[in-house]
Amino acid sequence: MGNSDDIKALVKSNINYEGVIANFIQRETIAGNLYLVSSDQAFALPVRVTEFEKLVEKKVYPESKFTNNRN
Repeated sequence: MGNSDDIKALVKSNINYEGVIANFIQRETIAGNLYLVSSDQAFALPVRVTEFEKLVEKKVYPESKFTNNRN
C-alpha cells in the first residue's frame, strides 16, 4: 500500500485503521509485501507478490532456455 492517499481512503472506510495500524502499513517497505483491502471485508489481508518468471523457469520449462537474468 504505502501511498498516503490509499491510507487516507482506508482510514475513511474503516476508522479502526487510524493511528498505529495506518502508520505501520504506510511504513512497510519490504518489496513484494502489500496489504489488500476489499470493501466487502472488514480487515486487511497481508499478501506477498512473487515474480511469475521465478515460479515457472524451473517447473514449467526445465529444458527450455528460459532464464532470469535479473538474479
